[in-house]
Amino acid sequence: MALVVTSDSSSPGMVLLPKKRDLFRILLKNQEIEKIWNPIYQFLGNRKDLYFCMEGDLIDFQWSNIPFQKKKLLDIYNLHYLLSTSDFVKLKQEQADSIHLKRDLYGFGGAYFSAPPSLKGMRGQGAQYLPGSREELCRIDTMLPEGWKSHLFLGREANKSNFLQLSFRTAPHSVIHIATHGFSLLYDETVSDGRIVSFKENSWIGTSAYKDPMMRHGFLLTGANRYWNKPIPYEAMDSGIVTAYDVSQMNLFGTDLVILSACRSASGETKDGEGLFGLIRAFKVAGAKAVLANMNNISDSETISFITTFYRYWMEGNNMFDAFCRTQRELMNVDPENEFLWSGFVLFE
Repeated sequence: MALVVTSDSSSPGMVLLPKKRDLFRILLKNQEIEKIWNPIYQFLGNRKDLYFCMEGDLIDFQWSNIPFQKKKLLDIYNLHYLLSTSDFVKLKQEQADSIHLKRDLYGFGGAYFSAPPSLKGMRGQGAQYLPGSREELCRIDTMLPEGWKSHLFLGREANKSNFLQLSFRTAPHSVIHIATHGFSLLYDETVSDGRIVSFKENSWIGTSAYKDPMMRHGFLLTGANRYWNKPIPYEAMDSGIVTAYDVSQMNLFGTDLVILSACRSASGETKDGEGLFGLIRAFKVAGAKAVLANMNNISDSETISFITTFYRYWMEGNNMFDAFCRTQRELMNVDPENEFLWSGFVLFE
């Protein structure tokens, strides 16, 4: 169900939503408006800013892509995503971010996974070299205004040790930008050695013996292929495998935004009453105010397109959220059929 709270409501509106087993059928028959959106819409009135704080299977539901009144919801509403309701209180108490602040950018990209380089690749479960991840950071570096300082960790420098050393060292109002492969794995109790297990050929689904979901979600940096899918512990500093658990143990207070420019970096495992466990939660626990991540698999070129467009709007003086919305709407107008390009990224405030 959904609880809909508005500024003038004396109590939340309660909306009964479809059961989990019915979701796939609803999506297949394009019944999202009738079964999911209209019951919520009746409580909204003329409001244009909507704050989603979700659990379960609707947490990665493509709300922005729902057709409504001959448009997409993204065209009609400003869609904000929150990890918990407490984030809403913090968001309302804090002042809007300003592009004129002095900021430090810590960028990680172009990591050498030790795999043969490939000019094509998805920023997902594999470990092939991603040339676009280096290009992305270099292009962004040229876009930064005066007052920003960039600290780029490229190639061999894009390693786990350098990333973990950000703990307690991030400057006020900093931005952490990670362009690489992300991983999101399923739990498999049949694996006995506590490792990440091999992916089946041509499969994006990987499994892991770790029961804790914070050990099954993360991203890869330089050297990852030495440990990835090997029957050896990958907690070592040179493993190149950074889990959500690793991130959650860091101190990143002072970080205004983390950009996870990687496939399925917004994925996680939901626990009833506790929310989403994955990289989003990890960076929030570590102290980051906002996290921009992707729910889907996305190519190198499409990732660069979205991220550089976001920076362009942000550098022009828009606040972080407005820059994100403008990016989605611009790319939707340019390529409306390519939903993965403009609806996959989500900004958790």
